[in-house]
Amino acid sequence: MTNAITTTDLAKDYGNIRAVDAINLAIERGTVFGFLGPNGSGKSTTIGMLLGLIHPTGGTAALAGHDPQEDPVSVRSNVGVLPEGFTPYPSLTGREHLTYIAELRGEEIDPEAALSEVGLKDAQDRAATAYSKGMTQRLGLAMALIGRPPILVLDEPFTGLDPDGAQLVRDIVMRERERGTTILFS
Repeated sequence: MTNAITTTDLAKDYGNIRAVDAINLAIERGTVFGFLGPNGSGKSTTIGMLLGLIHPTGGTAALAGHDPQEDPVSVRSNVGVLPEGFTPYPSLTGREHLTYIAELRGEEIDPEAALSEVGLKDAQDRAATAYSKGMTQRLGLAMALIGRPPILVLDEPFTGLDPDGAQLVRDIVMRERERGTTILFS
């Protein structure tokens, strides 16, 4: 089976502090990979390097066969991301968030169906800044799913979710895996 995400000796230094120390990953397509570790262990830094947002000190990475440092546009077109601490745009409703991101990605979307999938249909026309933390997380997940990218990177997707919300996210992750999506979550 082919790898969707690979790293070879990926490292990041901040001055004389080594935040990520020569990490090697080989994540096969269509799998769910839990990237776990204690706070401060370099998970978010590694995710930033995978997405081309942080320049590594050493090593290489590839997502869907593309190097995030050399071809960040191809990486981002193949990846849906729920970032840690996602904050919605202040003046947009849930529906408007999805429409905006779909336009940026060049994708067609049924915002009502997408919000229904994450349990937000009844809140689709409310300002997203009025959403609870769990609702905000689910909105971010709906945004990550736009266009059904082959790779999902979910940075702490269970933060702020109640048990029902956590189960909904687990169900979506399993459904996406069945579709062949690769999911990396921290």
